[in-house]
Amino acid sequence: DKVERLRLKRMHLKAVPSEVFLFPNLIELDLTGNKLTQLPDSINKLFNLKYLVLERNQITSLPESIGELKNLVYLNIGKNRISQLNNSISKLDSLETIQAWGNEISEIPDDFYRLKQLKYIDLRAILITDDQREDMVRTLPNTNFLFSPSCNCKN
Repeated sequence: DKVERLRLKRMHLKAVPSEVFLFPNLIELDLTGNKLTQLPDSINKLFNLKYLVLERNQITSLPESIGELKNLVYLNIGKNRISQLNNSISKLDSLETIQAWGNEISEIPDDFYRLKQLKYIDLRAILITDDQREDMVRTLPNTNFLFSPSCNCKN
């Protein structure tokens, strides 16, 4: 019950150990630099989680249950293989920072713009159009965006 931070960095994990879900008071979970391809649906059991770091894995998508992490303020999914952000992220009302750089995301879902607490988003190395960028900046005016130079690409 006293474990609040768990750092399992660079441990060559292919799956999130089931023991992680035995810590109901977990506030921070860092799984940087493993070999994860997915996050289990049971992530919603960590309802006190505020910081989730999944950077530098091989994750291709996030489970719908991630939207149940109502206390999450920081999400780092940078340098994975995520091609689409699902709408459940828009349910993360407390989310202030999202690091999504270096993924294969081609479109930001419309529901994403409901994240009114969002202060910072890193979308470097993601090919999105100038129109998409303008929509994001206009719709989330209190958010700082970090983009790579324009791709001049067409959808």
